Formats: sequence, structure tokens, C-alpha cells
Amino acid sequence: VKTKLSNRHKVSMPMLYPMAVKVDGVGAPWGHGVPPPLKEIPVGEVQEWHVKGIQFHPWHLHVNPYQITGIWGDSYYLPGDWHDTMLATSINFVTIKVNVDTFTGKMIAHCHLLEHEDNGMMGYWEITGKEGTTWAGAKEVDPQCYDGHFPGAPKPRSFPIWR
Repeated sequence: VKTKLSNRHKVSMPMLYPMAVKVDGVGAPWGHGVPPPLKEIPVGEVQEWHVKGIQFHPWHLHVNPYQITGIWGDSYYLPGDWHDTMLATSINFVTIKVNVDTFTGKMIAHCHLLEHEDNGMMGYWEITGKEGTTWAGAKEVDPQCYDGHFPGAPKPRSFPIWR
């Protein structure tokens, strides 16, 4: 799956302080207030990220899982695998694709080492667009794509009032 040039980003996590997730060189430690998003990205499109610092930080992404598309020399993580948390032990970078699907709002990413997270190594992408939008190419890539399998939250029901 080819990704748009505007959907390709470099994500980095440093070995030393200050602890911060950076996207395309921009980012700051998450302190007491809510920082600006690492990047605004559109719902219903595939993102390609080159993640650096993965050997020292178990990287976790909320909301959307990612597929590994490029990794070398790791005996556990392989191209094609889907994950939401990753700690490669033999290499410091990986290329992943994220299908930003259905949900709009904040998509949090952080280091899963509590001390690093507490020192600000977390951030969020702001997913923009119309809630519920899915990637149109999913059925072309995989005709058995389960895009309709998860119907979303149940509808609220009204209950009788007991006297």
C-alpha cells in the first residue's frame, strides 16, 4: 500500500533526557498542561511512520494498531505483524503503517516504561475529519477486510421508571 507523502513521518524517542516523543523533529515532554498535538492527521487514511528509539522504549499506541512493514535483525517482531506495543531488542528503528480508521480525536502514544512516561515521554496525534470514515482501499488490499465487524458502542436504551 503506497502512502501519501504527507502521511509519512519520522517518530523519535531519545535515549537521554529530556524525555519526549517527537514527530518530524517537533515535540516536547508532556508536563503538567496538555501540549499541542504531535501532528494533525486525517481519519480514513494510511500513515507510514519510521520510528527511532524503539530499542530503549517499549512504544505503545492507543486506538489504532500498527503493522510492521520494515524491521531487520529481530527474531520476534517480523514484517506483517500487527501490534499496539513494541520493544525491539536488537535494532533501534522500525517502519510501521497505521490505518487511521473510524475514530477522530486524540490518539495517544507513549513509552511503556512508567518512569519515562512520568517524565513526559508521551504525546498525541489529533485525528481530524468526519467520525466513522474508513480507508476506501481496505477491500482492494484484502477482500475479507472486517471493516463492518465492529459496529461501535451500543445505543442507549431507556429503562422503565420503578415506583
